[in-house]
Amino acid sequence: MRSGLAAVLFVALVTTVASAGTWAEVGDAPPLLPGQQTAGSGSLNLITGSFVGATDVDLYEIKVVDFTSFSATTVGLTTSDTRLYLFDRYGFGVTYDDDAAAGIRQSTLTNQFLTANGTYYLAVTRYNVIAGDASSSYIWWPNPWDVERAPDGPGAGNALGGWVGASFAADNTYGVSLTGVDFSLAPVSGACCVGPACTPNVTQTDCAQVLGGVYQGDNTDCFPNPCTPIDYYLDTHTAEQGGTGTPPMWIPYASGWLNQWWPNEFALDRQKEVTLSFWIGYADAPPTVAVNYSRADWTDPQSPPMPVDDAYVIRVPLGNFGPGYYTFTVLLPFCPAWVSVDVMENGGFFSIEGTIAHVCLPLPTGACCVGDVCTANVTQTECEQVLGGVYKGDGSTCVPNPCPPPTGACCVGMVCTDNVAEADCVAQPGGVWKGAGSVCNPVPTACYGDADCSGAVNFDDINYFVAALASGEPGWTSYYKSKHGNLDPPCSYWNCDANGSGRCDTPQAPEVNFDDINPFVAELVTPPSCP
Repeated sequence: MRSGLAAVLFVALVTTVASAGTWAEVGDAPPLLPGQQTAGSGSLNLITGSFVGATDVDLYEIKVVDFTSFSATTVGLTTSDTRLYLFDRYGFGVTYDDDAAAGIRQSTLTNQFLTANGTYYLAVTRYNVIAGDASSSYIWWPNPWDVERAPDGPGAGNALGGWVGASFAADNTYGVSLTGVDFSLAPVSGACCVGPACTPNVTQTDCAQVLGGVYQGDNTDCFPNPCTPIDYYLDTHTAEQGGTGTPPMWIPYASGWLNQWWPNEFALDRQKEVTLSFWIGYADAPPTVAVNYSRADWTDPQSPPMPVDDAYVIRVPLGNFGPGYYTFTVLLPFCPAWVSVDVMENGGFFSIEGTIAHVCLPLPTGACCVGDVCTANVTQTECEQVLGGVYKGDGSTCVPNPCPPPTGACCVGMVCTDNVAEADCVAQPGGVWKGAGSVCNPVPTACYGDADCSGAVNFDDINYFVAALASGEPGWTSYYKSKHGNLDPPCSYWNCDANGSGRCDTPQAPEVNFDDINPFVAELVTPPSCP
């Protein structure tokens, strides 16, 4: 393979030249007419591109503006063994060069075969790819290699129809330096998207190669912004308007508002979160922006409240806004059938564009206590009506457990205490827990130990107490009657329950047993004050 120049020289020269008037190959330039158009302003000084594959040919449309000074060369701009071909606007050959001089494997074209200004096509390829007509006849003979020539092959009188041959060199980059040449097209510009940001009036090349963006097409602009989803836009000066609403337009109301509506899930027991983000591009006078929604009694899913139905519209003004970007989140008390963006002109033109997000929030949940068992993420209705529990509030959780253990009455001997948890009760010596929700019984009106109902505790009570101890309440009643002319006892059997243990029974009932003997003796020794 024939030798070429050093790659380091190519890099240095391209860096120096490619500062202005440069066309960089976009994708892979086609090998046949109409080639790849070069678009830009002023002189075209440099074309850069790449050889990819053994048969790659890149054909560029150029405009020769001074044929007397025309030149094209790859010398110093690539390490590849190149060939340059020039065709007129109809595809007929004009001039060709393989090697610029003996020992130089890059190519140079001069003005010696040009006779007029106009549109031409410049082909860049490598040795040994040869221009041919539609029948693959050579338009130029391949050699002599180091002489620039007009068409001299068997297909010299025919237009370019294809290419013959292939290169066995590695893929590489190249540059072609030009004089006497302008871009073939005046620059066409449009909108360029770099992420959500839009830049107007950018050429396709600058968008892709300078900004690293996505070109939106010739003559496109940045209103509405094509780089991000837009739900609504309005320019009151140019009358440009639209959006994704229902209908996708701004509706004027007698109150001066312009509305665009979006349908929603309707629910009275849930809240609606509306997020409004918008950009005010210009404003002769800051417009007013609002979020609005249909009243709870407007449930038509097919149509929003129109101007004649303005009484069914609830508006939440957000303020007056000059140029800039704004975001607001509004929480509505229920999920209306329709939500809207509202704008009002305040004496001057303005433009607005933006997005609206509207979500019908789920019902709030929290912790639910059923006894000491906590259930998380339960609505208040589910907690109270389904689980029969106690709702601990919106957003509450089960960590730590907000459900206290159930409480009830706790009896320790004759002492009863309310609102004691079972574990705390039984931890006390002799503690007896009476169950969840139980309460201490009222202390009976009794004179403990006054078994004969005399109103005092003394030795006269002994036989009556023994009757109760032996035969319970029936035996005590029978004994009393036998001593008092068959009259019923005028006092409660509680008087015989010397230790009062029956007060902790459920149901409450006096108990007289051997546990009462010592308390009874103590009451005989130290009589209590009877009620």
